[in-house]
Amino acid sequence: MMHSIDQTGTLVEVNDYWLKTLGYERDEVLGRKATDFLNEASRKYSLEVVQPAFFRDGFCKNITYQFIKKNGELVDVLLSATGERDTDGNVVFSRSVSENITERKKKEDALKENLAQFRALVEQSITGINIIQNGVLVYVNSRLAEMFGCQPEEMIGISPLDLMVEADREMVRESIRKRMSGDTTSEHFTVRIMHRDGTERQLELYSKAITYKGGHAFLSTVLDITDRKKAEESLRQHEAYLHGILESTADGILAVDNNGKTITANNRFAELWKIPQNIVDTGDDDTMLQFVLSQLIDPIAFLDKVKALYGTDATDMDTLPFKDGRIFERYSEPLLHQGTRMGRVWSFRDITERKKLEEQLRQAQKLEAIGTLAGGIAHDFNNLLQGVFGYISLARLQRDDREKSNAALEEAEKALHLTVKLTNQLLTFSKGRKPVKKLIDLQPVIENSTKFSLSGSRSDYRIVVENGLWQAEADEGQISQVIQNIVLNSDQAMPEGGRLEITARNVHVPGNNLPQGLQEGKYVEIAVKDSGIGISEQYIEKIFDPYFTTKEKGSGLGLATSYSIIKNHDGLIDVKSEPGTGTTFFIYIPATGISQQADIRQSEPATHACQPCRVLVMDDEKIIRDVVGEMIKELGHDAEFAAHGEDAIEKYRMAMQAGKPFDVVILDLTIRGGMGGAETILKLLAMDPDVKAVVSSGYSDDALTSHHREQGFKAFLRKPYHVENLRDVLNKVLAS
Repeated sequence: MMHSIDQTGTLVEVNDYWLKTLGYERDEVLGRKATDFLNEASRKYSLEVVQPAFFRDGFCKNITYQFIKKNGELVDVLLSATGERDTDGNVVFSRSVSENITERKKKEDALKENLAQFRALVEQSITGINIIQNGVLVYVNSRLAEMFGCQPEEMIGISPLDLMVEADREMVRESIRKRMSGDTTSEHFTVRIMHRDGTERQLELYSKAITYKGGHAFLSTVLDITDRKKAEESLRQHEAYLHGILESTADGILAVDNNGKTITANNRFAELWKIPQNIVDTGDDDTMLQFVLSQLIDPIAFLDKVKALYGTDATDMDTLPFKDGRIFERYSEPLLHQGTRMGRVWSFRDITERKKLEEQLRQAQKLEAIGTLAGGIAHDFNNLLQGVFGYISLARLQRDDREKSNAALEEAEKALHLTVKLTNQLLTFSKGRKPVKKLIDLQPVIENSTKFSLSGSRSDYRIVVENGLWQAEADEGQISQVIQNIVLNSDQAMPEGGRLEITARNVHVPGNNLPQGLQEGKYVEIAVKDSGIGISEQYIEKIFDPYFTTKEKGSGLGLATSYSIIKNHDGLIDVKSEPGTGTTFFIYIPATGISQQADIRQSEPATHACQPCRVLVMDDEKIIRDVVGEMIKELGHDAEFAAHGEDAIEKYRMAMQAGKPFDVVILDLTIRGGMGGAETILKLLAMDPDVKAVVSSGYSDDALTSHHREQGFKAFLRKPYHVENLRDVLNKVLAS
């Protein structure tokens, strides 16, 4: 691009390339000021600086201008000019040559921008960066200087070896020698340096050979790993502590991820499960699981539990019985990290010895309870037998005085009645004494039993019964006995008198505030609340044990009997007490869901005297055969006897063949060393479907008491019995 201007700065000549570059026609530019085609900055620079100097000196060189093209675009040029002078030496004309440097200027600007960006990145980097040339630092960024606690310019010209801990310098020199020989493994190493504040820091260096300003150099990136190293050491210590804890515990610990793959397991785990070392070494989870399952009595249940727990946040505890007799306590909970489930942790504890000790303790407690029971029975029976023997002795001494002798015998009989009552109480909380159930209203039972128990007491009472109280299928006598026992117990807890609150309501299980252990269904809840001294925590678990009592009065059988009765009714007794505030007993009796009626009790059919008959009595005790035989004769009947079932069957068969069959057969339930009543009745029925048999026993169960008719018996005669009881049963059976 060429153009010429006169001493006024007016364009007087332009070449074609100038016109083409700027996009003008010649007549559009000649006669105009050259500065009209410059941008504002270039125009100002030309008028104020370049032209005054040019018209003074007669030349200018490498002036950077920006011309404006006709379309408004800018063109960067590099301008040089020479001037022509007149005879007076004044510059009156210039000849200018301009080089279009637009593209080069763009590249230079881009390079400057890139260099500025690169410098900004280097200076703002969290990584320390330096360049080493001829053994000294020639460039250091701010981050690296910060690692040493100084300014970048303070480090220029210093050997990096001088900044390191002396013990690491030889290691770095060796690394440099290897690197110079082409060993690339020496490009990464860790060194220690001293910070200006006197603390030791650890730096991790990555070094690379580069060309810098025409010479060989090394570019290094540096990371301050002091905190990381401290964290790693802390983590190693934490892992060591954790490992120590895991290995010192008596429990076997197993941690698994969400896919069931083992994360870690302590040695105790393998020891407890007796896992061979070769399985442990392989780390094969499937093989280990199969070995574990092979030792369990119920591996399927264990595996199902394991599967059910995966993917949940549930905790679970259970026991695992082994084929070899061992018992483990198993506990499992989710493995969480910052609220995220990472897997599960399983712990196993061998509780075999503990279970044995617990069983031994239970046995010892049972023996203690049996000892207490035996002592109580012996005490009560000895007292009662003393009365029996005493009055019989008096009867002998007074046999000449019939009135006094009979009175003594009556007292002896009363004492014997008390022994029967005691025996019935003992049988009630044994497994044999089952209730003879029928449909009853509970309200009159509650009212009558309470009134009877508190007769002559200093305590007052209030009974509240819910309207529409459900009926119960129960043994009325036994339920009455329960209420009497508990009311009497509550009254004794108030020696100075007090007030009893007795309530009855319908409840349905499951329900709120009901005790555990009740099966789902309908119940009547009877609550007996006193205002007495309460029961201390040390005794609350023993109050239902036979012969356990803390009262001066009482045998210790009342609550044990009550507990057994309600249990045999498929109900439950619960107690809540706080010393000093009183006690409440809760009785739960299964109900029908039908509201009580005015009177549902049915009277037994009246018995009438019958004609003399033949009675076969089977009992293994001679004294019983003798006394029952005398009773039967006293009632006007004939009696024959058998000691066991085989004898009874043979005599019954012979009597039938002789045409003199027995009218009634009385069979003892239990025969020592022989056939008892349950087996005998089956054979008699096969021989004579119309046999009239009575089962007799001082011991009873469901099948032969409340359901004796289903076994083929016509009646049940509970020992001991009077001649009147025997008479009524014979009359009833013969009349049927």
